Amino acid sequence: MKKISIILITVFLASCYKDTGNYDYKDINEVAITGISNSYSAIFSLDMLHIEPKVTMTEANADPARFSYFWVLCKGYTPLDTVGTALVLDYPVSASPDAYNLFFRIKDNKTGITWQKGTALTIGTRYSSGLMLMGYNENGNAEADMITMVNDTVVVRSLLSASGLPTLTDPVTMQHNGDKDTSVNKGRLWVMTKSGSYYGP
Repeated sequence: MKKISIILITVFLASCYKDTGNYDYKDINEVAITGISNSYSAIFSLDMLHIEPKVTMTEANADPARFSYFWVLCKGYTPLDTVGTALVLDYPVSASPDAYNLFFRIKDNKTGITWQKGTALTIGTRYSSGLMLMGYNENGNAEADMITMVNDTVVVRSLLSASGLPTLTDPVTMQHNGDKDTSVNKGRLWVMTKSGSYYGP
């Protein structure tokens, strides 16, 4: 008796369906940012930080009003302040002396797409380089002046009386530890008088 093997082949046919997808693709406006250096340095309460980036777009005729600009000052990657909202940055340096990251961001308000370019910013103090002199002022109290040589040679007067310290008398000496890094109180300056001694960054 012959055995007959019956092989049942089941073919699954994909169901037909109507493709409702949208395949009307459009090119997005691509932006390239140049003209920003890898790092900048500036002096606290003295310099104006000027950065003029060059921005090129694939949509050359895009309406300028369509874009928003932000210059964001960060400690690491934590935003601290927006220091500019124009294409060109002119920032009177007011952030405390320290090392920062500065990010330039462009937002396309039509699409919501954002582009970004970052740079390092080191803010120093005008007292980081120069000659400091200590003596008596016209009232007979301790006073200090400095010939600072950070950018140009400038005489900065009445450092003690403008520092917020109590009135000091009988000046003895001033001493700096030589560290120009004012972050985390690394750079310290000691003021020593017979009526009191103080230190600060």
